[in-house]
Amino acid sequence: MDEITQLPTIVLGDPIGDIRCLVPEVAQMIADGHKAFNHGGVAATMSNGVLTVLNKAELVALIVDVADIVKPDKNGLTIPAIPNPHFLGALFERLPGHLPEIKGFAPHPVWRDGDILQAGWHDGLLVSSEPIDVEAWTDPAAAYNWLLDEWLLDFPFHEEVDKANAIALACTMLVSPTHLAGEEGPPAFSITATRHNAGKTFLPTIIMEAIAGRCSTTTYPKGEELIKVLTTLVLAGKPYVIFDNLPRGWRVGDARLEHFVTATDYENRILGANKEINAPANVVVIVTGNQIEVTKDMRSRTLVVNLQPKADINLARRTYHHTDLRAFTRTNRGKILGALSAVLSAKAKGGLSGRFTAWNQVVAGPIVTLAQTDITEWWKDVGDDGEQSEYAEAMPGILAAIHAMPTPETVADINGNWFTAAEILEGKVIGDARKHSVHVYSAQSMTSFLRKEVGINYDGFALQTTFRSLGNRTNHKKRNLFKVEKLKVKTSAQK
Repeated sequence: MDEITQLPTIVLGDPIGDIRCLVPEVAQMIADGHKAFNHGGVAATMSNGVLTVLNKAELVALIVDVADIVKPDKNGLTIPAIPNPHFLGALFERLPGHLPEIKGFAPHPVWRDGDILQAGWHDGLLVSSEPIDVEAWTDPAAAYNWLLDEWLLDFPFHEEVDKANAIALACTMLVSPTHLAGEEGPPAFSITATRHNAGKTFLPTIIMEAIAGRCSTTTYPKGEELIKVLTTLVLAGKPYVIFDNLPRGWRVGDARLEHFVTATDYENRILGANKEINAPANVVVIVTGNQIEVTKDMRSRTLVVNLQPKADINLARRTYHHTDLRAFTRTNRGKILGALSAVLSAKAKGGLSGRFTAWNQVVAGPIVTLAQTDITEWWKDVGDDGEQSEYAEAMPGILAAIHAMPTPETVADINGNWFTAAEILEGKVIGDARKHSVHVYSAQSMTSFLRKEVGINYDGFALQTTFRSLGNRTNHKKRNLFKVEKLKVKTSAQK
């Protein structure tokens, strides 16, 4: 027969005396039983891997869970009682100060200093996850190659940097609650595709299945709803958010999102409560869509994964190496986590400078070493995007001039040739641009100007962009490139 645990008894008496003497005692009982936690200055409980802000009704249940509450009756005997509103109000206000403070929270395994941490308290970090048998890897390069050649091989990554950025997303998830807590970042991730069914949603889904064992997506909120969504994410201790399936050609650039991505802590008033939350803002932000573009200051805060399947492939009927990638991921979750741990443990060759200092050191450094490609390089080519330009009258002439520019290549492309911003600056394009007060005097300002006009049909011409090397023309380094395609159907400027 199971032994019945006797709860301590709390005898209510004088209301003022109860608040002075019993409130600290009950608060300490709740803290000692790890029934609630101090999450950014508010009391919160955890259920199914989600933090929930405690309300007064739930507080009564917590009190009953840690003590027998009684009061004396007129005959001098004790009878069961419920704390009065004044007692509950005082306890509600003072409880967070007695609770263990959560310095970080993760509903999935995390990585710290070479080890995968699973369920339990780890120096103020609360990890809630089911036990997983993590497979150890001794060779970081072999682990990196296995992740791409055996796990993610079915995705049509455009270039090596896109593969590296996908691995960076998985690694960022593992270190965001540990090494990145209280630090700027992590960066956001944009997963964009040229066609439907390329896997723009499935890729982050599979990555989250491996890290967290589950995945959820949501739509991008409109207006002030974004602030409410971000506050809810921080309150619940959510490790990521996937704003899925943005409209084709959507331009991702929002000052509130830009601030959130670079913030070390997030502070905002809790909806429906006279309290504020102040907690680490280490939520990994992911956006997906077909031919979406990161604009404004989000460009220097975002890594892009481009999925570009070949044009002659029927995506609805293509064959896959993994007939059920979800099943493969769940079966091999321990092996995947071990491989990601090995990647993060790789010794980086030299440091990376710039924004997101901690992330550069912990995530970017090892991946750049293993992938032999600098996943942060395109940030260095980012200018000040500012607001979207409106030069509809000038753009047809500018694009026609770019399209007519001679190419240094031996063979010209009938669909348009790629040029750097510097080459366009040197071409016979600027005169027409400046007639319309388009002030571009450097390659950087030209890059910023042209990126605002990508994908818009101007009298049968459309500007495209990519980020790659043109060999000697770019000193064998990757640069923002532009080309103008002459469309078959000629219409007025429209998105």
